[in-house]
Amino acid sequence: MYKKCYRCEGSVEGKNLKCHTIKFNGSADIDELQAQEVEINGSFSGKNIDIEGGAEFNGKIKIRTGKLHDIQIKSTKSTIIDTIVNGNICVNVNSNGWSFNLFDFKFTLSESLTQVLELKGDKSVIGDVIFEQDGEVHLFDGSKVEVKIINAKVIQK
Repeated sequence: MYKKCYRCEGSVEGKNLKCHTIKFNGSADIDELQAQEVEINGSFSGKNIDIEGGAEFNGKIKIRTGKLHDIQIKSTKSTIIDTIVNGNICVNVNSNGWSFNLFDFKFTLSESLTQVLELKGDKSVIGDVIFEQDGEVHLFDGSKVEVKIINAKVIQK
């Protein structure tokens, strides 16, 4: 049975977590996770991950083995290994920069980095992979996207 909600401010290392809704505001390293909805605001490393609903990752991710549904990623590089995604992957802009005000003018300095999604193993994405801005999808070891890849260059590895 799922606990109703799990929320954490700071880093988390865990094993065998079962929750309905999870929100981490910090990095997480999890082995065996079952959840309905997940929001991670920091880097995420996990294996044996089963997320039945939506997942939002606001930081670098590396997921090994699992089942996911719709995913939203804000990171310059993400890796998904031996994991089936039964939904869409949306990669949004992660602005790396800073801004400041000088008198009545606002200045924004940002560094433009190519966003990369690596798919490894013989599993597939049963949905679209959508980049908000131009990106790259690196397909390894027979990985595939079964519908469309939008705004990204596909590189077979």
